[in-house]
Amino acid sequence: MMPTERGGLTMPSVPPLYKYVVPERADVLQHLRIRFTPPDQLNDPFDSNPFVSDAFSPAALASTSLSRNTTEWLERNGADILAELGVISFANGPSQQLFETSRIAETLNSIKDPDARAFAIEMSMFTARTTLQQVCGVLSLTERPANILMWTHYAANHRGLVLGFDGTHRFFSRPGWTHASVDLAAANRVMYSRNRPEFRYMTDVTKTAAFLTKSLEWEYECEWRMLRTVEDTHEIKFINGQEIWLFELPADAVWCVVLGAAATRETETTVRNTIRANRELNHVALYRASIDSKLFRINLAEIPR
Repeated sequence: MMPTERGGLTMPSVPPLYKYVVPERADVLQHLRIRFTPPDQLNDPFDSNPFVSDAFSPAALASTSLSRNTTEWLERNGADILAELGVISFANGPSQQLFETSRIAETLNSIKDPDARAFAIEMSMFTARTTLQQVCGVLSLTERPANILMWTHYAANHRGLVLGFDGTHRFFSRPGWTHASVDLAAANRVMYSRNRPEFRYMTDVTKTAAFLTKSLEWEYECEWRMLRTVEDTHEIKFINGQEIWLFELPADAVWCVVLGAAATRETETTVRNTIRANRELNHVALYRASIDSKLFRINLAEIPR
């Protein structure tokens, strides 16, 4: 790729994507594994959580595929919750999925008491969110390698790193994942809105609203994100009782590393040694961030590897 100059950083002609990390995550380069995080572990409490004001629509559930997807959600985690609510059980088994799903929708829609109805709807949404958090992880990236706030929040007060990726690499344009009904395996630009996504029925929620819409307060991050399912993980670690889902990162997807303005000599040495030790990383450029002496700006300059 022919590089172009932008803000002191030599970049491929197609804008790359970046990941801010703490110093310890230099091990992403060492092991070529990168974490995808379940939505409930992200720092935005509204992430993957649109507002839904009503229950399932029986008319919407007339669609076989939609009914099957909804039943999948409820079959996995909802039986006990719904049974405790006195709504319905799944005693008839998978062969009755479509029928059972319709009955669930009808039952939820038939609850007249506002408080009981709201509780039942919230429990149903909890079921869907819980399933989502159990089966998929999010990789959050950005277009901006020199953002002051992100260096502070995500890179240990400028002591960490920014990993630069070639956004055109196949890793970021994977055509699908284990669950073919979901098409968010490729990197997608996050949209920012003043209004939280709102839907009448749970079955009306769109993938864009659920996964790719955030509050305007996050707009400075210029986020891109992609999803993977837990079935596709290459390694699962348990740290402090929490599952860490790691996915294989192709070496040729990495194009640069930026050392933070306050990165220690130890961090710099670790990064240099990692790049030198792996022939597959010989192409990776090394940059150093610095604090501008006059402006509110982070400068990026290439340095020897």
